[in-house]
Amino acid sequence: MARNIMIVDGSVPRRRVIASMIMANLSDAEVTEAKNAYEAWELLQRAQFNLILFFWEPSAEAWLNFFLRLKKHPTSNRAGAILLTTDTGFPYVKEALRAGVADTLTIPCGKLELTNAVNRVCNPVAFHQSPRHSLPGTTALLQQGSRSYHARVINVSLGGLLCEFDYIEDFSVTTPATINITFQHQEKQLTANGIYSIPIRFYVLDNNANYSPNRVRIAYRFAKLPMAVQDLFEQLFQFATEQERLLLR
Repeated sequence: MARNIMIVDGSVPRRRVIASMIMANLSDAEVTEAKNAYEAWELLQRAQFNLILFFWEPSAEAWLNFFLRLKKHPTSNRAGAILLTTDTGFPYVKEALRAGVADTLTIPCGKLELTNAVNRVCNPVAFHQSPRHSLPGTTALLQQGSRSYHARVINVSLGGLLCEFDYIEDFSVTTPATINITFQHQEKQLTANGIYSIPIRFYVLDNNANYSPNRVRIAYRFAKLPMAVQDLFEQLFQFATEQERLLLR
């Protein structure tokens, strides 16, 4: 099952960067965004979350009330929490820890620090060998013989990709695929075609009423990258890394 993670911050760009960093490095993460404690609490009433990453708001009372109510949830249904801060010396950090926050993380930070913090509080998983990137709007066409399947790309690296799509019965989870990837980059579409790929992991995110798979994720390892595709990947990944650094200064 996917880990449901909520990011709460009044800054939309910062929320998006943190979400992308999580999605790029954790293959089982589902990320939801909220702008403040009140919106976060409304989301908690409609769905179960495993982890909340949040910035302390100017009104400390909002977050204190949030955690007092959260403590009333059964332990098995209670989300862990990580406080994001620019300085661990701020007085509210101690207040947050007393209120039930499990950990703190100083921003800006790198992908490793962020994923380490997430894994400390919410079920550790193994790290990927190749750095992964979550690039908004990226899609993939999976081709198995004469059959094709459209998927949303969760993250991609020089070694492989993780994608998500609505399951179709004739899709084979064990058959290699030739994958074409389409990136949205600075108002242009860039494509990487003909990547022969081997399936390595398969996740069922949601089931139909008859328990058959509905929404699924599948991870592929690239058997070999054509030189043109590798050059395109390196260009896009470098751009994504630079954008992360700019927004998380």
